Amino acid sequence: MTTRVMTAERVSILVGILIAMLTTLLRYVANGVAQDRLILLCIAAVVVLGVAVASWRLLDAGARQRLPALLGRMGVAMLSSLLVVAVWQGLQGGMANLDGLAVLSHGTALGLLIHALASGWRRKRA
Repeated sequence: MTTRVMTAERVSILVGILIAMLTTLLRYVANGVAQDRLILLCIAAVVVLGVAVASWRLLDAGARQRLPALLGRMGVAMLSSLLVVAVWQGLQGGMANLDGLAVLSHGTALGLLIHALASGWRRKRA
């Protein structure tokens, strides 16, 4: 019996990392961060995209069928986290000082963390 190294959970987490990187990239572009950081983040995003595509190609049929449900759960986790981060920042600094791009990047990162932990716990119980 051989075990597959690549799982649908890992691919969904790679997609989540890419989403978190892109939202951070938006924040960097809007805040005028140094050009070298933007270039490094773009290169890293391209590498993560390549790894995600290669990993998806390594999945067997059953794992590919599980992937849309995992991506849906990750989307719910990210959207919920966006709301939590927005409420938290609103309570801390008032709704007038709410930074939309900070909420977006922090919310997606928190959602990715929640998704990764939940995926790990589900696999451990199974």
